[in-house]
Amino acid sequence: MCGIAGVWHKNKEVNDKDIAYFKKALFHRGPDAQLHQLFDENKGAVVHTRLSIIDLTNEANQPLVSDCGRYSMVFNGEIFNYLELKKELEVVGQTFRTNSDTEVLLKAYITWGQDCLHKLNGMWAFCIWDAKERNMFLSRDRYGIKPLYFIDSHNYFAFASESLAFNEVSFYDKRLNDTNLQIALKDADKLEGLGLTIYEQMYQLMPGHVLKYNHCTGIVVKRWYNLFEKIKPYKGSYGNAIADFKALFFDACKLRLRSDVPTATALSGGVDSSAVYCTIQEILKEQGKVDEHNSLRQAYTASFKGMPQDESDIAAATVKEKGGVHFLSSDNLENITEQLERSVLALDTISTGSILSLQNVYGAMKKGGITVSMDGHGADELMYGYRHQISELFFSSLQKAHVKSTPQLLGKVLGGMKAPNNENHYQTIVETKFNGVKNWVRNHFKSEKVLTDQIQLKYGERYQFNHLSYLEKDLYQDFLEYTLPNIFRNFDRASMTHAVEIRMPFMDYRIVEFLFSLPFHYKITEQGKTKQILRDAMYGIVPKAILKRTVKIGVNTPVNSLSKVLQNSQSWEEFCLLQIKNNSTHDC
Repeated sequence: MCGIAGVWHKNKEVNDKDIAYFKKALFHRGPDAQLHQLFDENKGAVVHTRLSIIDLTNEANQPLVSDCGRYSMVFNGEIFNYLELKKELEVVGQTFRTNSDTEVLLKAYITWGQDCLHKLNGMWAFCIWDAKERNMFLSRDRYGIKPLYFIDSHNYFAFASESLAFNEVSFYDKRLNDTNLQIALKDADKLEGLGLTIYEQMYQLMPGHVLKYNHCTGIVVKRWYNLFEKIKPYKGSYGNAIADFKALFFDACKLRLRSDVPTATALSGGVDSSAVYCTIQEILKEQGKVDEHNSLRQAYTASFKGMPQDESDIAAATVKEKGGVHFLSSDNLENITEQLERSVLALDTISTGSILSLQNVYGAMKKGGITVSMDGHGADELMYGYRHQISELFFSSLQKAHVKSTPQLLGKVLGGMKAPNNENHYQTIVETKFNGVKNWVRNHFKSEKVLTDQIQLKYGERYQFNHLSYLEKDLYQDFLEYTLPNIFRNFDRASMTHAVEIRMPFMDYRIVEFLFSLPFHYKITEQGKTKQILRDAMYGIVPKAILKRTVKIGVNTPVNSLSKVLQNSQSWEEFCLLQIKNNSTHDC
């Protein structure tokens, strides 16, 4: 995992201070090396801050230049099947001077062009400068796991891994976009999956898209991956589906264990992260690597003592049963207000909740010498893991279902999803200084209605969901546009604050396409449980007590319990806005 950035001016040389600022702003993403390359008579530059994971030698540093000197690449992410691709490339005559996945990616592009993207199993955002054709080629992975922001300007093109990288550059005046900000304040999850930001002229390259830029044609964005084109209805029995899923999941985990640095698991008390941790323990057994000093035996859990969010005891029981080592990360309530402020600034946008607890988990990992975290993200969005999904399906089924049993089944699922006890709260130990923001919001925006479903995109192609049944529509929307894109953003910022890379086996594209191909009743069965195929595939691997759990909690900072932070009915979204305004170096 790394940080990348770049700028290409039409009529002037790159400012040395801008290069220095890119390196400074993205240092937390890549503390191991900060390098750059100038091109086009110094009118362009690409910058890379490296977090060394595969091939720790200096030879694997970036920007990586091709043997012929034509191509230069900066890359953020991991190509997990790089060893298999390397063998395939060697057959066609490619040679390698490093053991990095970065060189494999560059030579895959040189050999196959844009078609190489379909061969990649991984997560990525990268830019390749082609000195012969004089253009930039940028790509983002299928589902947008890795971030990539860019600036739309007539006089230059710029990109970076985080919007914060543009805060103090000389060429961009960072200002809020009133329309997008209004949307975010009304629905903080709406912008992320559509490639939009709360800033003027700033966009995100949408998942599954490529961007080409040169000074003549400007910005051209096209989709390279369409999930709907990959889905073919599964024809096998439920038993076959369990076996197929289990095989895919084990292989996805094995690929993501490829690392030259210590790796552990971020574990909650839920089925998803437990499946990841327990599967890794099974793989270690198969490989004869059950060593108490192996970091893969370790799990890190967020602890909220006395709060309904606390799952540390459940996670501890799982680790104990597997003979692993368990570590807890607790929120430090001292100076909590300042901590929450910094967590907002790390996101640099409006969000529905704080990433503070997430940051603390990955901070604990870093202190423990861990650089890679195996996480369970994606399973809920693929297999109806959220209560709101079931609630929406339930009410839709009452009106639309042709199968009379569907409402009864969904009602059974809802009945099993018992909400956690909310009686206990953190002590209100903080002083507030956030008065007046609501009045500013009301005065700044006159319109009360934002039709977010009618947003017109300037760049990229939005998925269309009208052809889907009500059983499928919400699932696809949560996965492609709504819930999951925001989870990716939050966990990327939280982990990279401490230079920890997150890997997500459930996001292996083979698993995603497989699970979307399954019929509804393979995921929600007559027993009234969601993610049923996962539970059945993990039978005998994950503790039975975990497989029976239906409560979805996750790692969420309980900001609503910190009443003095959000007093006077101030929302968390408005709290975010105030921090962004107060920290801005420009006139927002």
